[in-house]
Amino acid sequence: MSSDNIELATVLNSAVTHLSRRIRRIDDAQDIGRARLSALSVLVFGGPRTLSELAADEMVSPATMHHVVNGLVKLRLATRRTDADDKRKTRIEVTLRGRQYMEDARQARLDFYTAHLDKLSAKERSAVAEFARLADDWVRGG
Repeated sequence: MSSDNIELATVLNSAVTHLSRRIRRIDDAQDIGRARLSALSVLVFGGPRTLSELAADEMVSPATMHHVVNGLVKLRLATRRTDADDKRKTRIEVTLRGRQYMEDARQARLDFYTAHLDKLSAKERSAVAEFARLADDWVRGG
């Protein structure tokens, strides 16, 4: 590994860490907690899930996800429905209120990003766009 790559990796690690912290603060302002917000995101963008599927998606135990889902249901952001094909299964679905909540939370993130992107030159925005494309490929296994 070249010293240039080590230096770039160090800067990248620091930038991603600080960006993640800033986004966490934005998410924390949503007042439902990161675990619920993350599970709600899976339901909004990925569709209904069983408790086990949702737990696997979020990489937590089914017992932990049970508590998360109870909170979402109590807040009327999600519902439990009996699976149409297998009456023994329950699927967790987002409600209209939950969808709107997630859209508002996503908009708060987008507002943060656009406020900072607006300050960049066209060349800088192009560099950010290329990095975003590459980073998306990395996290998706490309």
